[in-house]
Amino acid sequence: MKSTACAAWLWLACGLAAAGGVPAKIEGMARKAFGKHFLRVRGRRTPSRNLAELCPGWEFYATEVGFARPVPRSVPSINRYHDLAVRGDAAVGLHTPADAAAFLSALRLPVKDEPDALRRGLAFAELTHGTLRSALPKRESILKKFQLQRQADWDITLSAVADGWQVALTVCIDTTIDYCIRYRLRVGKHGAVAVLGRREVYAYSLYE
Repeated sequence: MKSTACAAWLWLACGLAAAGGVPAKIEGMARKAFGKHFLRVRGRRTPSRNLAELCPGWEFYATEVGFARPVPRSVPSINRYHDLAVRGDAAVGLHTPADAAAFLSALRLPVKDEPDALRRGLAFAELTHGTLRSALPKRESILKKFQLQRQADWDITLSAVADGWQVALTVCIDTTIDYCIRYRLRVGKHGAVAVLGRREVYAYSLYE
């Protein structure tokens, strides 16, 4: 199944709550979860309806973390926001895409059908703190030596595999240079989510 027509629905906005200071308990949890790379907790964010339904009782805090992410050598590491997921006294720091997949897997929620598998893919994209992209860029990519992009690099795809589904989607993880990564995920019928692959598909420019 391939879907691009519902792109407006597919990106689920993640707004930050306009509350006051962050509780000391949350600050301590974030410091423990992210260790020496922890910088600050920006605040609690409002998850999408999709994520809230998948993770009842969990709160998500946008946390600034100062360590490198996998990038080309021409793109320096920068500080990015990552989610701290909190429920009661439990806290999980989502450092990497693999952490986001593991968090969804730990929910142990059976996947009923294709739309439900797609929901897990959308939740994964949200937990990477990236922006889901499905439209072909109007500008050419410097990563492709200015060759035109293929729509296949941007389509959200879903296909059946043994005991589950494979979901592919593209996420912009740095809007400064429109740096976009395409992820291939495996969503199992018993709720396990795994990152099968990632590749760079787009960047409009590079840092100087």
